[in-house]
Amino acid sequence: MFNCIIIFFLLLVNSVAGHIILTFPEARYPPFDFLDNRRTLGPCGVPKSERSQLTSFQIGRNYNISWHIAKTPLKQENVKIRLLDYRGNELESERMPLFLGHGVTARQMTSAVQQSVEISFPFECRNCTLLIEKIRAQTNTDNSSLERSCAEVDISDTAPMNCFGNGIWEDKGSSGICQCSHGFSGQYCQYKDDCADDLECGPNGKCVANAIRQDHRSCFCQFGFFGTNCERRVKTLPNNLILFILGSDPDPEDQNCFRHVGPSPNAEANGNLRYGLFNPDCYSSKTLNKEETDERDRLHWRLVGNQLEIILDFWTTNPHNWIGLGWRPLQIPPSCRLFPQMISSLEKENAKTSGFSREWLEQPLHPMECVDMIMGSIREGNLLHIEDLYSRDMSSPLRDSLLDGEESLSAAYGLQTGNRTLLMFRRLISEIEPTDHPLGPGKIFLLYAKEESKIGRDEKLKSENDYQWKYHGSGSTNRSHIEIEFVNQSQMNQIRVPLIHFDHSTESGHNSDGKDPTKNEDDIAPSAEREKDVQDENEQNSSSSLPSTLKSEIIQILVLTFLIVNLIVYII
Repeated sequence: MFNCIIIFFLLLVNSVAGHIILTFPEARYPPFDFLDNRRTLGPCGVPKSERSQLTSFQIGRNYNISWHIAKTPLKQENVKIRLLDYRGNELESERMPLFLGHGVTARQMTSAVQQSVEISFPFECRNCTLLIEKIRAQTNTDNSSLERSCAEVDISDTAPMNCFGNGIWEDKGSSGICQCSHGFSGQYCQYKDDCADDLECGPNGKCVANAIRQDHRSCFCQFGFFGTNCERRVKTLPNNLILFILGSDPDPEDQNCFRHVGPSPNAEANGNLRYGLFNPDCYSSKTLNKEETDERDRLHWRLVGNQLEIILDFWTTNPHNWIGLGWRPLQIPPSCRLFPQMISSLEKENAKTSGFSREWLEQPLHPMECVDMIMGSIREGNLLHIEDLYSRDMSSPLRDSLLDGEESLSAAYGLQTGNRTLLMFRRLISEIEPTDHPLGPGKIFLLYAKEESKIGRDEKLKSENDYQWKYHGSGSTNRSHIEIEFVNQSQMNQIRVPLIHFDHSTESGHNSDGKDPTKNEDDIAPSAEREKDVQDENEQNSSSSLPSTLKSEIIQILVLTFLIVNLIVYII
């Protein structure tokens, strides 16, 4: 006899064509939201992971199980919620009905992107899996297409009501309430936020709820600041410091090319500055849309030392909408789908919750697969939220930090003017870690997208959450991809590394071609009969060049001292 309960739940909801993920309990790691039965093996699409959150539920208590759908609904589908045993095996659905604390109507389900239902668990189920499936019947076939999301749960009568360790439970008679710790929110303190208030978003930044993701507070940073909590500031070092330290051009921070202090208050007087912000003459440019209209999207870029600066100049229907850019090498193999590695010791040999199907691993890459991405949104004209992301598959891109990567940006700015949304970012041309791809040299695959397409959607379902980071839709004006070359090999060869280097070949008498004087052209040490001559010659050169060497060292020390003093003064 099974020691677990079975939950089965069937509702009619509007079609979302993918992108479904549990938000409470927390989805299995990695939290991909497009785990369909055509590309991934079931029932969960990803194996169990030591990094997944185990959520404990108390028998008999009501909980709001919630999930997120990253696309506005279009047509009817079915949603099913059930429990699996610790091995991932399906159990008999007749053994236990779903317990609802309150009724949920079809209209309530179709009117919101964030879905939820109240459930009570009446029996014990240890180390189980909660599975949500969205099922779409295929026309004229017996097959069904489904997307799913899983979470690790443990149900018992001894589970404490401790707000999942993120708050303090206060009893209030027959009920109670969670007082959440700093950085957490929700009925059970189950959601982790980037910020709790505006004070955590740097100078003049804003902490905005549900702006990027549902049930999540995010920082929007003042012009010139970026980072999760606006903790990073774009610093414009003196030109001589940049020249020596970064190995860049003398004027990469020239206000005549890009106004790092902010848009010009008198844009008309600065006719060479587009939107009062940047001079297109300093950049290479490309129009991404075929139609020559005011709604076309543009891309601008320039080299800044060993970094690439890119400006997205996109037309958007609303100032709160998002824009994004992604890229990957042209010759990247399909095996890139295997990152991040998801082999787990928690999965038994006969467990069924693995990853990609072998058939799909052999297919050509989808434009969204294995892509390094940057996405951003603007609020109040110039408050920026920007993220460095990675897309393994057709799921919503994940922050690099979730996949053990880092934010790789060295500068970021945002501006909204009229229907134009501008996003500038800068990062190294070469890759830094596994969640990054190089931006050159040579041609790369480039993906661009923006906001959610309104084509074919029911305007009655429009909500205040339309501007969250959701699926862009299938409209050709909202996303596409091209091949592009930002940096050619010749330019890459001329880029100086970010180190201070002094050439003393003239002063010290070292041979200028960089060859080892103790070896011949065939890389063979000189014969014994020449060793004495070479030694005598070296001693003579060393003696004659001693004053020059000492002079060079003094100059080097003075230059380094000057640079350090300037850097200290700048930091202070």
